[in-house]
Amino acid sequence: MVVKGAKLEWELKPAFGWLTVRSTPAGLPVTINGQPSGNTPLEKKEVAPGGYEVLVGGPCHADAGERVKVELGQVREVSVSPAAKEAGLEVKAKDGKGNDLEADVLVDGVKVGTTPGRFKVSVCAKEVEVRHAKLGSIKKALSLVEKQVSKVEVELRGLPEGMVLIPAGEFLMGCSPGDEECEDPEKPAHKVWVSEFSLDATEVTVAAYQRCMQSGRCSAPTKGDKCTWGVTGKESHPVNCVDWSQAKGYCEWAGKRLPTEAEWEKAARGGTTRPKYGELDAIAWHRGNAGGVTHPVGEKQPNAFGLYDMLGNVWEWCADWYGEGYYQGSPERDPAGLSSGENRSMRGGSWDLGTWGSRASTRRGIPPVVGYSVFGFRCAGSAAVGP
Repeated sequence: MVVKGAKLEWELKPAFGWLTVRSTPAGLPVTINGQPSGNTPLEKKEVAPGGYEVLVGGPCHADAGERVKVELGQVREVSVSPAAKEAGLEVKAKDGKGNDLEADVLVDGVKVGTTPGRFKVSVCAKEVEVRHAKLGSIKKALSLVEKQVSKVEVELRGLPEGMVLIPAGEFLMGCSPGDEECEDPEKPAHKVWVSEFSLDATEVTVAAYQRCMQSGRCSAPTKGDKCTWGVTGKESHPVNCVDWSQAKGYCEWAGKRLPTEAEWEKAARGGTTRPKYGELDAIAWHRGNAGGVTHPVGEKQPNAFGLYDMLGNVWEWCADWYGEGYYQGSPERDPAGLSSGENRSMRGGSWDLGTWGSRASTRRGIPPVVGYSVFGFRCAGSAAVGP
């Protein structure tokens, strides 16, 4: 019976308890009484009073846990350190003559030892890299079975002649800090990770392209005003007046490929965030010093990677389809441009441009069928030739 003015009071008690589950390392799958229940850390999960079997493990770790009893209003904590499931990995490296090499072994980016060697690694390891200071590196995908030994043998033959190794790493792509000549396609500046690759130290020359022509794999560039093809004395100049398909075809004949824009810019910067990797006249042939023509490759100062003419001399074709607004949503790792388009990307400026063109972030989109006297290229490749 409720009486006027009376107070009614209740004390509410939970009809459940809580389970907190933590593990080292964190992020491991949790099962409670055989049911998937998320990943660690699992904080104060509501459960009905009773007994529970809590297990933490998953594909990479052995199950570990305990049985607990949870009472009304009680918090029970389970903390475990599951052992990693391990597999054996035997790694050997040889040079081009079949001799054993001592090289660093990295599993998922972490050094575990040197070749030849046998290592215990997580059964979930994805990749092994064998890296030599002079002969480059080779990466192999892994598919490991617990308690079994997988064998990996690689051959490191070194970089092809005339190529430079560009190490993996992050760099700031796009408009350089303080650069007032930037245009919208260069914005916003954004951090990009680029995997290790190699790049020609110089632009492809007329003489080099002639060898592809002699093999029957390349078609002749256009001849005409300021074109270097077929002109006596221009053998050491960059081959120009080539369209995108001709550039791509040459690189494939040479066992290489065109670089992506991200690879090109990382290489051009040589580790700096400045618009240019040195004083302009010292590093580039441009409108102010070229005299209106191309010049032999490698006459100017190289950047810190040992690359010549990354700015000036001739524009360089890249592999990507060009997008003016691509940087608005560019991937953070190894971006490769649009999936389709009308124009291909070009980088580096030329002998016919001034300071605007001779900047590491300058980019243009050009129809791939066009070949002008300011268009050339260089090729990229993997870090080392191997299986």
